[in-house]
Amino acid sequence: MKLTILLIICNLLAVHSQSSISEKYDSTIFRLAEVDTKPSLENSAYKLSMFISENIQMPKITNKKIHLITSFIVEPNGTFSDVKFVHLKSQSLLDNTLESEDDIQLNQELEFLKKEIVRVICLSQSKWIPATKEGKAVRCLYHYPINMSIE
Repeated sequence: MKLTILLIICNLLAVHSQSSISEKYDSTIFRLAEVDTKPSLENSAYKLSMFISENIQMPKITNKKIHLITSFIVEPNGTFSDVKFVHLKSQSLLDNTLESEDDIQLNQELEFLKKEIVRVICLSQSKWIPATKEGKAVRCLYHYPINMSIE
Protein backbone atom coordinates (compact mmCIF):
# COMPACT_ATOMS: atom_id res chain seq x y z
CA MET A 1 0.00 0.00 0.00
CA LYS A 2 2.80 2.41 0.91
CA LEU A 3 4.52 1.53 -2.36
CA THR A 4 1.37 2.30 -4.34
CA ILE A 5 0.95 5.67 -2.65
CA LEU A 6 4.64 6.44 -3.22
CA LEU A 7 4.30 5.57 -6.93
CA ILE A 8 1.21 7.78 -7.28
CA ILE A 9 3.02 10.69 -5.64
CA CYS A 10 6.05 10.20 -7.90
CA ASN A 11 3.84 10.14 -11.00
CA LEU A 12 2.03 13.30 -9.90
CA LEU A 13 5.36 15.07 -9.31
CA ALA A 14 6.66 13.95 -12.71
CA VAL A 15 3.51 15.21 -14.46
CA HIS A 16 3.69 18.51 -12.55
CA SER A 17 7.37 19.02 -13.40
CA GLN A 18 6.74 18.19 -17.08
CA SER A 19 3.88 20.70 -17.28
CA SER A 20 5.93 23.39 -15.53
CA ILE A 21 8.84 22.75 -17.94
CA SER A 22 6.38 22.95 -20.85
CA GLU A 23 4.88 26.21 -19.53
CA LYS A 24 8.35 27.65 -18.96
CA TYR A 25 9.45 26.80 -22.51
CA ASP A 26 6.28 28.21 -24.09
CA SER A 27 7.17 31.82 -23.25
CA THR A 28 10.97 31.67 -23.03
CA ILE A 29 13.04 32.86 -25.97
CA PHE A 30 16.25 30.84 -26.13
CA ARG A 31 19.52 31.82 -27.77
CA LEU A 32 21.30 29.41 -30.12
CA ALA A 33 23.83 28.37 -27.47
CA GLU A 34 21.02 27.34 -25.10
CA VAL A 35 19.17 24.89 -27.36
CA ASP A 36 19.92 21.28 -28.18
CA THR A 37 19.19 21.64 -31.90
CA LYS A 38 19.30 24.93 -33.77
CA PRO A 39 16.52 26.16 -36.04
CA SER A 40 16.98 25.62 -39.74
CA LEU A 41 15.06 26.37 -42.90
CA GLU A 42 12.74 23.63 -44.12
CA ASN A 43 13.79 24.44 -47.66
CA SER A 44 17.31 25.53 -48.42
CA ALA A 45 18.74 28.88 -47.33
CA TYR A 46 19.29 29.45 -51.04
CA LYS A 47 15.53 29.84 -51.59
CA LEU A 48 15.31 32.53 -48.91
CA SER A 49 18.33 34.31 -50.38
CA MET A 50 16.74 34.21 -53.82
CA PHE A 51 13.45 35.52 -52.44
CA ILE A 52 15.28 38.44 -50.82
CA SER A 53 17.26 39.27 -53.96
CA GLU A 54 14.13 39.12 -56.16
CA ASN A 55 11.97 41.28 -53.87
CA ILE A 56 14.28 43.89 -52.38
CA GLN A 57 14.25 47.43 -53.72
CA MET A 58 17.90 48.30 -53.92
CA PRO A 59 19.13 51.68 -52.65
CA LYS A 60 20.76 54.16 -55.00
CA ILE A 61 24.33 53.47 -53.98
CA THR A 62 27.22 51.99 -55.91
CA ASN A 63 30.56 50.35 -55.25
CA LYS A 64 29.69 49.08 -51.80
CA LYS A 65 30.08 45.80 -50.03
CA ILE A 66 27.34 45.58 -47.41
CA HIS A 67 26.93 43.13 -44.58
CA LEU A 68 23.54 43.20 -42.81
CA ILE A 69 22.37 41.19 -39.84
CA THR A 70 18.71 40.76 -39.02
CA SER A 71 17.16 38.87 -36.14
CA PHE A 72 13.85 37.16 -35.58
CA ILE A 73 12.31 34.55 -33.36
CA VAL A 74 11.73 31.11 -34.83
CA GLU A 75 8.52 29.88 -33.22
CA PRO A 76 7.80 26.25 -32.22
CA ASN A 77 5.31 25.91 -35.12
CA GLY A 78 7.98 26.79 -37.73
CA THR A 79 6.91 30.38 -38.38
CA PHE A 80 8.97 33.40 -37.40
CA SER A 81 8.14 36.66 -35.68
CA ASP A 82 9.60 39.92 -34.39
CA VAL A 83 11.87 40.64 -37.37
CA LYS A 84 14.40 43.36 -36.58
CA PHE A 85 17.43 44.95 -38.12
CA VAL A 86 20.51 44.39 -35.91
CA HIS A 87 23.69 45.53 -37.64
CA LEU A 88 25.00 47.00 -40.88
CA LYS A 89 28.58 47.27 -42.06
CA SER A 90 29.33 49.11 -45.30
CA GLN A 91 32.67 49.02 -47.05
CA SER A 92 33.75 50.72 -50.24
CA LEU A 93 34.70 48.51 -53.17
CA LEU A 94 36.95 51.35 -54.28
CA ASP A 95 39.74 53.02 -52.34
CA ASN A 96 38.73 56.64 -52.87
CA THR A 97 36.98 58.51 -50.08
CA LEU A 98 33.54 60.06 -50.26
CA GLU A 99 32.78 63.75 -49.84
CA SER A 100 30.62 64.82 -46.92
CA GLU A 101 27.60 65.49 -49.17
CA ASP A 102 27.85 61.95 -50.44
CA ASP A 103 28.03 60.66 -46.87
CA ILE A 104 24.63 62.20 -46.11
CA GLN A 105 23.16 60.58 -49.21
CA LEU A 106 24.84 57.27 -48.37
CA ASN A 107 23.47 57.33 -44.83
CA GLN A 108 19.95 57.95 -46.13
CA GLU A 109 20.27 55.07 -48.57
CA LEU A 110 21.62 52.74 -45.88
CA GLU A 111 18.70 53.68 -43.61
CA PHE A 112 16.37 52.81 -46.48
CA LEU A 113 18.15 49.47 -46.89
CA LYS A 114 17.73 48.62 -43.19
CA LYS A 115 13.97 49.11 -43.41
CA GLU A 116 13.74 47.38 -46.76
CA ILE A 117 15.48 44.21 -45.61
CA VAL A 118 13.08 43.87 -42.66
CA ARG A 119 10.11 44.44 -45.01
CA VAL A 120 11.26 41.74 -47.42
CA ILE A 121 12.00 39.15 -44.73
CA CYS A 122 8.53 39.78 -43.29
CA LEU A 123 7.06 39.06 -46.75
CA SER A 124 8.84 35.74 -46.90
CA GLN A 125 6.77 32.65 -46.24
CA SER A 126 9.79 30.62 -45.18
CA LYS A 127 9.02 27.69 -42.93
CA TRP A 128 11.56 26.78 -40.30
CA ILE A 129 12.35 23.62 -38.43
CA PRO A 130 12.22 24.96 -34.87
CA ALA A 131 14.94 24.70 -32.26
CA THR A 132 14.51 22.02 -29.63
CA LYS A 133 15.41 21.81 -25.98
CA GLU A 134 15.02 18.55 -24.11
CA GLY A 135 13.06 17.17 -27.07
CA LYS A 136 10.51 20.00 -27.15
CA ALA A 137 10.20 22.63 -29.90
CA VAL A 138 11.00 26.03 -28.39
CA ARG A 139 11.14 29.71 -29.36
CA CYS A 140 14.65 30.69 -30.45
CA LEU A 141 16.30 33.98 -31.37
CA TYR A 142 17.98 33.62 -34.74
CA HIS A 143 20.38 36.03 -36.44
CA TYR A 144 20.26 35.95 -40.23
CA PRO A 145 23.23 37.53 -42.07
CA ILE A 146 22.90 39.02 -45.57
CA ASN A 147 25.87 40.00 -47.72
CA MET A 148 25.63 42.21 -50.78
CA SER A 149 28.06 43.63 -53.28
CA ILE A 150 26.58 46.62 -55.10
CA GLU A 151 28.58 47.71 -58.12
